Amino acid sequence: GCLILPLFRFLYSMVSFNLNKIFSKKSWLQFNYSQTMCLATPVKVLKLNKNKAIVNTLGRKNLVDISLLKNVKVNDYLYASRGLAIKKVSRSDAKKVLELINNWQR
Repeated sequence: GCLILPLFRFLYSMVSFNLNKIFSKKSWLQFNYSQTMCLATPVKVLKLNKNKAIVNTLGRKNLVDISLLKNVKVNDYLYASRGLAIKKVSRSDAKKVLELINNWQR
């Protein structure tokens, strides 16, 4: 949690303020928020290979780097974003988030 909460607060503050209005005269400073915001998704570890893991991400198999985490095992749930595992998460918490995502996609 040490990394995720400050990072979330920073990203939230960036989105909360409309920087495009502040820097409207400098087009190179304008942001496209749909491309700068990311979401860590719960993934299930299927297979391990050194500092990489093949994971199930919403029904798709992906490769993620797990070098930031310790003691990752097959069937563990992790939060991952853009190919990087950020944090271990309990199975029950992962299931809750995945259920919300699945309901949202309908």
